[in-house]
Amino acid sequence: EPLAVPWESCITMGTGFSYRFDDEYKPARELVRVLVDIVAKGGNLALNVAPGPDGRIPRPAVENLDELGAWLKANGEAIYATRPAAPYRRGEWGFTGKGRSVYAIFLKQISNARATMIPYGNTCSAVTQLATGEKIPFKVTGDGIVLSLPAGFRGDTYADVFRID
Repeated sequence: EPLAVPWESCITMGTGFSYRFDDEYKPARELVRVLVDIVAKGGNLALNVAPGPDGRIPRPAVENLDELGAWLKANGEAIYATRPAAPYRRGEWGFTGKGRSVYAIFLKQISNARATMIPYGNTCSAVTQLATGEKIPFKVTGDGIVLSLPAGFRGDTYADVFRID
């Protein structure tokens, strides 16, 4: 559930707030998951990256930030300037909203599926896969919105985002 006050979560990319030569960095999949979890609850993510003694960001951290940035380039509409949207988090789904749209973010990769259900109980007029702009056929049921995924549907490596209008 979202908090009623502004809040922020300070998360490190590595194992601590300061530089370590042999640090292990969170993979991009985990960074996306943390970001969605925080934003779906109305928070802000402050992501710490500790530079080395020479001021440079370690290569593994840069690579993971590049991957997070690529995901945000395709799906940032569901993150930036959004508000929490009920049901906020349900299973592997996170929900945000902006204007009259709700964004359903699936935190696993959809693979070899012909249908998937979004646990969102309201009516809708259209469902669009955000990264591709493709309209997805759907049916509203008592349990949620059932998407009829097209043949050859390739889910995003980190998280698929569907805009519900």
